[in-house]
Amino acid sequence: MRLTKKNLLITAICSLFLVGCGKEQDESSSIEKEKPTERGDVEPNFLTVEPEEQLPEPIANQTAVEEEANDAPEPEEELSKVVIALMERADNGAADAQYVLADKYAHGNGVTKDLSEAVRYYRLAAEQGRSDAQYNLGMHYETGYGVEKDPAEAAKWYEMANESQESN
Repeated sequence: MRLTKKNLLITAICSLFLVGCGKEQDESSSIEKEKPTERGDVEPNFLTVEPEEQLPEPIANQTAVEEEANDAPEPEEELSKVVIALMERADNGAADAQYVLADKYAHGNGVTKDLSEAVRYYRLAAEQGRSDAQYNLGMHYETGYGVEKDPAEAAKWYEMANESQESN
């Protein structure tokens, strides 16, 4: 039989793999061997983890990080310039600002999460024909988030969103 370099390499790798697979665990291993029970059954192996391996090292300045997080101003205490500008535009009737502000209230992004405010701004944008606001308003009525669950009202807003999409 003629062995080429490629065949020799494959044979060597397979041999090393098989030798490694058959290697028994040494006694310093963290894996316990199977032990027979009183009934003669064999208990399964369970990994034992050394105490120092159980938890990662604590962050050295974790207390400082927690204190900084607690000192951070609440969203309603200090609204960003972007949110203030959005509120001004939304109060002046800009549907795009109303929609973005509704999303911020729905997800708590830059403001305190408030689903009733989200619904209010979605409604303002939806009444101006924004199909995405109409759809989201329908979702709120369908799920009951921020408003009382109302399938008929949800269907109305879904239909309006569909009509708005078709006209664009």
